[in-house]
Amino acid sequence: MSLLSSVGYESGMDAAINLIALGKKVQVLDRTGIWANLDSDPSISLSPYTLQRLELAYCTGRIELIGKRLASK
Repeated sequence: MSLLSSVGYESGMDAAINLIALGKKVQVLDRTGIWANLDSDPSISLSPYTLQRLELAYCTGRIELIGKRLASK
């Protein structure tokens, strides 16, 4: 299982989606749970394209979105 701590929201989600396309299971940790933010400001929310790709990835059952948490050693 791959574990991603989302630093750049778009790039972190893009990496997760690509890993899922390769058949991997992924956990995405984020301190804010930005995927739930539907703000139109792209600096604080995911783009509509990424949200659409994330929805399709979520339907695979291979992604776990964990909000309000930081990765620890």
